[in-house]
Amino acid sequence: MKKAISAVLAATLLLAACTTPGGGGGGAAFPSSTINLTVAFGAGGGTDLTARAFQAAGSQYFNDQPITVSNVTGGGGATWYSQGHLQDADGYEVTVVTVEIVTLPLLQDVPFTPDDYRYVVMMNFPAAAITVHADSPWYTLQDLLDEAAENPSQIRVGNSGVNAIWDLHTHALSQAAGVSFNHIPYEGAAPAVVALMAGEIDAVAVSAAEVSTQVLDGTFRLLAVAASERLDSFPDVPTHGELGLDVPNIGGWRGLALPAGASDEVVAEFEARAAQVIASQEFNDIMSGADLTVNFLGSADFTAYVQEQQAFFADMIEELGLRE
Repeated sequence: MKKAISAVLAATLLLAACTTPGGGGGGAAFPSSTINLTVAFGAGGGTDLTARAFQAAGSQYFNDQPITVSNVTGGGGATWYSQGHLQDADGYEVTVVTVEIVTLPLLQDVPFTPDDYRYVVMMNFPAAAITVHADSPWYTLQDLLDEAAENPSQIRVGNSGVNAIWDLHTHALSQAAGVSFNHIPYEGAAPAVVALMAGEIDAVAVSAAEVSTQVLDGTFRLLAVAASERLDSFPDVPTHGELGLDVPNIGGWRGLALPAGASDEVVAEFEARAAQVIASQEFNDIMSGADLTVNFLGSADFTAYVQEQQAFFADMIEELGLRE
């Protein structure tokens, strides 16, 4: 939130300097026509909700031009990520990128890599978390890890799918702690949460937002989060780093990207305007209402973060032999 608010000043300076048109305006100041955001997942999920929050708050910062949201699903994101980088690079066709743009090329053969895109802004970072039922004997993450050390591969940890980001987080935690879990995949985070409530699994690895209702009503216990600092919504829950675990910030981050051919001028113009949207009260209110955090990174920092994620997951996936 603090980063998002402070972005307003930088955005204002950038806007003052940027008068370059995109390609779709016939020489007019950018933007001069509709901007489309394409989400690689279905309507109603966190990525779609983040895109639609940007849509709702964004038009006034883009010369009052319409902003639309499209959904192109399939392949866990691969269907659109294979097409998004082939679109015009003028700033009018924008891809809502997620961590899968990094992990999918490392796990399987797909016709794109992270280098096919230019990363403009990060909007949201739902950190991975480890959650257990309130009736469990584990009150801290160390309790859980001690049990896993004594009983290798016996603790059943649910996730949103084989090699999905929450599953990869559990692999990273296993590596850092030197333990093993029994990975139980479900078709999405919601079924995994239901499974924990029913006692089918011992723990679940999804974002804190996806278990917040159950944590707040006392049904679940949140043990730790894979974030750089504690979450505002759960200030008593430690990070992996605080517990001495070398696990990077892992989460289902969401941002905006353009095809790799986008010029520096187009990227700077879009970044400046997007920063104002993300800092706006309307955007923050919509995100808060959907129990989604606001986490801003500008283009340079977002690009560096994507590169760090690529290096980390490449090493981990190779070491564990996860590539299909």
